[in-house]
Amino acid sequence: MTDAKGTSPAHPQAKIPLIYLLTSTVLLLICWKLWLWYLIPVPVLDGVWSLSQTFSVLRGNFLESSFAHEPIKPFLMPYGFAVLTAPFYAVMQGPMSIFIADCLTVLVSFFLLDYFYTKLNAPLVLRWFAVFATAGALASYSLRSEVLSIPLMILLFMLLTLPEWRNSKFGVILAGVLTTIIGLIHPVHGILAGLLGIVELGWKRDWRDLSKYCISVAVTLLVMYGPVVAVNPNYWFTTLSSYSTTNIGSKKDSIVYLFGYFTAYNPLLICLPVWLLLFNRKLWAKELLAFAIVALVVYYFNRHYYLVVFGAYLMARAPFYFKDKLRLKYLILPLFFIQPMWSHYNWTIKTLENPDYSRTAWRIHTEIAGTRGMDVASKRYVSGFFAMNVIDLPNSELYSPFYKRLFHKKYHLAPGDTLLCVSQEELDQIKQDVGNPESDLIVTEIVPECKGLVSPRFLLGEKSRNNAIGLWGVGVKRANVEMDSASTRDSLFFHQ
Repeated sequence: MTDAKGTSPAHPQAKIPLIYLLTSTVLLLICWKLWLWYLIPVPVLDGVWSLSQTFSVLRGNFLESSFAHEPIKPFLMPYGFAVLTAPFYAVMQGPMSIFIADCLTVLVSFFLLDYFYTKLNAPLVLRWFAVFATAGALASYSLRSEVLSIPLMILLFMLLTLPEWRNSKFGVILAGVLTTIIGLIHPVHGILAGLLGIVELGWKRDWRDLSKYCISVAVTLLVMYGPVVAVNPNYWFTTLSSYSTTNIGSKKDSIVYLFGYFTAYNPLLICLPVWLLLFNRKLWAKELLAFAIVALVVYYFNRHYYLVVFGAYLMARAPFYFKDKLRLKYLILPLFFIQPMWSHYNWTIKTLENPDYSRTAWRIHTEIAGTRGMDVASKRYVSGFFAMNVIDLPNSELYSPFYKRLFHKKYHLAPGDTLLCVSQEELDQIKQDVGNPESDLIVTEIVPECKGLVSPRFLLGEKSRNNAIGLWGVGVKRANVEMDSASTRDSLFFHQ
């Protein structure tokens, strides 16, 4: 068709829906991270440690956490993380499963945050903020329980903030239930979620909703966790006290260090309180109260990674901080490219600089997976960095002396038992953490040592690397059997 002038009208160009662009960017960042994890399949120790109760639950032992907490029986600590992760690990296991689970959680966090911002008619740039605050943050890939608490914290503040949700018949009650679930994932997460929820409701002086919220938390906690404590209240209190005393300790990092650490690894999130202080003074009183509460809790428990939950709170509050769209763009856009520094850029450089590390890591995984056929009556003690191949087996136990020392116990190897170490540092610990006489132990090199990955200081010109990796098996001599010197490395470990 032509118009009155005889020319053909231009066909309107179909625009790609924004959600497709946002989702594609998130998937790109996630796939990039998965590729890095495939090349360096070495999870952080805390991530594997957190899954101990999950695999006990899958074996039907709800009150056990035999892989990482064998001395603690019955295991009466909060079970939320185990119950929520068990369905996934029931269908997927192996060295990559922990990384895939983490990435799925990151994807859920993004979709929740994007939906939240859309409902609040947040500026377009904030929807891009949601992409990098979730898929581009180092904290999102920690593999710890905080990763699961992030989407639940976002969901909690959706319940407390969106009018149609909060004013619904059960909105505030569901918020209380969700707070309890967060607390059952990790008690400190629950404390932070509960206090921030009280600030949110109390500041509006809606005492009815605040009462419903507090009662909901109390009743849900009593119903969901009370029966576990009732199994043995004295033992629960003793275990909790011992654990808390050891973790809190007497020496504390300064609050400046804790928030400085958070700032270095989350530049995109830390800009939110900065923006609030500079440009949105109307919210000062409420938000500074929330910040002060978080600071006190984090300082008391003295763990910087609890600030990840604070990060989820900042994500939920972002639309209320920003009013000036123009200045918002100039502040946030450069940070989009800085945010993945530690989660993606840093690890890409490490991987490319030392390709032998990847080959060694996968060889270690293969060797450890080969021990699955060992006698079920024998124990296998394995480093958490390479435990995902055997964490599901009842005769596997984490080699990490923290809990042994907490209960003043040591590892005792019987004939047929194997202790698998992946670094000289772990071998050094055996001297003080294995109760067998040194003369009865046999150390065998299985995978030759490979130099460690470069550390951030290396990138600044210093010759600094993380621990080298290899694989050594430690066992005990059987009666009347002489040690084969050709297959051992006593001189590398025991010789002074």
